[in-house]
Amino acid sequence: MPLSIGILTNAALLFISNYLSTATYTPILHRLLKIQFGLTCICLILFLFIPYAISIKITFLLVLLILSLIISIILLTLPKVRVARYFALAWASLLFGMILYGLRGQGIIPENFITYYSIQIGSALEMILLSIGLGDKINILKEEKLQTQKESIEEQKKLITSYARFVPEQLLTFLGKDIITKVGLGDSVQKDMPILFSDIRAFTSISETLSPSENFGFINSYLETMGPIIRKHNGFIDKYIGDAIMALFPQKPSDAIDASIEMLEELHKLNSKRKTKGFAPISIGIGIHTGSQMLGIIGEKERMEGTVISDVVNTASRLEGLTKVYSTALLVSEDVLEGVSDKSKYEFRFLDTVKVKGKSKAVRIFEILNGVSPRIRELKIQTKPDFEAGIDFYYNKKFKDSLKKMKSVLKKDSKDKAAELYIERCNFYSKNGIDPNWDGIEKLDFK
Repeated sequence: MPLSIGILTNAALLFISNYLSTATYTPILHRLLKIQFGLTCICLILFLFIPYAISIKITFLLVLLILSLIISIILLTLPKVRVARYFALAWASLLFGMILYGLRGQGIIPENFITYYSIQIGSALEMILLSIGLGDKINILKEEKLQTQKESIEEQKKLITSYARFVPEQLLTFLGKDIITKVGLGDSVQKDMPILFSDIRAFTSISETLSPSENFGFINSYLETMGPIIRKHNGFIDKYIGDAIMALFPQKPSDAIDASIEMLEELHKLNSKRKTKGFAPISIGIGIHTGSQMLGIIGEKERMEGTVISDVVNTASRLEGLTKVYSTALLVSEDVLEGVSDKSKYEFRFLDTVKVKGKSKAVRIFEILNGVSPRIRELKIQTKPDFEAGIDFYYNKKFKDSLKKMKSVLKKDSKDKAAELYIERCNFYSKNGIDPNWDGIEKLDFK
């Protein structure tokens, strides 16, 4: 009997510990439970050697200790653990059955089916309630697991979204990847698309007047304005190079031009805000070129990045640099303009044929007049016939006629830098003559 009761109590302690998760919800009582378990194990060994009468008394004390421990655990876990309610009801059912059985034996209550089998009924109810509680616990664990999985998935989504801010989603699509973790070093694809390159004019001078934190604030404020415009017109930003933006437009060349025009229009609004705050206005130059290029992942195993490698990038960057030479806001190559299906929605004029630094092939460049201030736009539209006629004379080596046309342009628009450049060239060639192989193409040795 003492051995049986001791084994039964230890089994009950193990069951309670697991069933009610005492290690999680009642850590102090869990330690007491472990002490009680060890104490009972010692008593089980002693029962083999000490008199039966003493063993029974020790067993009685052990049972009292275990009961008080179980009651304490139940009381503490009831508010925290839903399954503790089933546990309490289960044991209450058995206890109630035992009380009924005892009262019937003493003749206090009449004998009937229920009182005669009250222990069996209480035991059966106990098993049923414990089983229901166990099922509920399993459901809770499943819910917790599902919730954990859901949270894990959400975290992964957030992580992927965060990575997407460093590696554009469109780049992954081009590489045939649906998630950034599948991207590997050397993954690449060849595409034909326009590249937009923009830069803030005289940024170094502006940054010298600002503290490091103000510089970051200024750049981020500017990029927060321009970035959404690029995405709005189906483009994606390949990289930021300080204040410069390099963006790609995979669908059609007009997207790049439309984005540039809106960027210039938004810049006017930004400058209006800066003026109210006492800040000087800023200006930008934008160059667009198109052609075949390689998009892919470069670097090494510990540091990789998505990028574009092609001659197109270099040309687009040089065109942006030429906006300062011709005092324009937006320059595009002839290849870009030829890819536009409806050119009528743009105001533009041919500027020059140039060979930029590092390039052997000449590029015909055009100035897009949309997006600039209405005054400048109107002046350049008015002078366009004379300007284009002057260029025709220039390429036909009729420098005096070209000079007259360009001076006529300057008379109406004194700030037309392109007309000034042609006047300088005409004067130079009129005075010094030209090479027999002269083709009118300007070789520019600056970036």
